[in-house]
Amino acid sequence: VGTTHQHLPTTPLLTFKATDPFTHQVLQRREDPVVLVQNPDGSLIVEHADGTRISSFLRDRPATGEKTACQCTSSCVCVHRKVDSACDGGQKSRSNRSSDDGQTGCPKKTGGEKGGVSTKEQVVLVEKDGCASVEMCPERHTAHVRLADGTVITGTNRADYKVCCRPVGVLQVQSDG
Repeated sequence: VGTTHQHLPTTPLLTFKATDPFTHQVLQRREDPVVLVQNPDGSLIVEHADGTRISSFLRDRPATGEKTACQCTSSCVCVHRKVDSACDGGQKSRSNRSSDDGQTGCPKKTGGEKGGVSTKEQVVLVEKDGCASVEMCPERHTAHVRLADGTVITGTNRADYKVCCRPVGVLQVQSDG
């Protein structure tokens, strides 16, 4: 399927840019209330006026031969949240995920600590209070939808789906039925 690209006329958008000399973070605030924070490590956080936060970052993970939560049908992904009061006055939360959260694939390899080999993968996280969080891993063509009750729905570009409901169980639907 072909796509045609057309240039659409747009109006200029006023932006304000500031750089922190100590952390080297770049903050951009647009006239439509959108705030962008770019960190020196390349991660980007975009906060929209309606409270939607889109984060793009590289995630480190040690390369091991152990089974991950995605490969084990008896366990699911755990999401731990803590308040980052130093940055946002306790209004927003930061997600922390354990390294065994079921992420597998062919990510970029980098040198790890103590001679070990770790991997990095691009992750895009979309969050909004009162809505399900969505984590997309473009290199692995997967997306994880995390609901408030702990249910995790994972989908791939091959039409494979997995619903993980704690403590009830796991439902897997594959493209071949």
